[in-house]
Amino acid sequence: SCPLGGSRQWIATSRVKPGTLLLVENPLFTWPAEQIGKSLNLSSLHHLCSLENASQLLHAMEELHPTRSHVNAILSNPETATP
Repeated sequence: SCPLGGSRQWIATSRVKPGTLLLVENPLFTWPAEQIGKSLNLSSLHHLCSLENASQLLHAMEELHPTRSHVNAILSNPETATP
């Protein structure tokens, strides 16, 4: 479970009409104007690391990528590995 942003495991307990707004969150960060529309690069990472909430942001981003131990678990026994 991720302390920021949830874990994308929402289950509706009733019918939800298409277009229904389910969740609104504040962004963890915003890109500077000079970054908008450009490819991500080293200066993008530098910007993220210079933010006041950099450690919180990087911790939240860890949930987006599998860890080495998770990958090894999947490779060694794909039937029992959990996402």
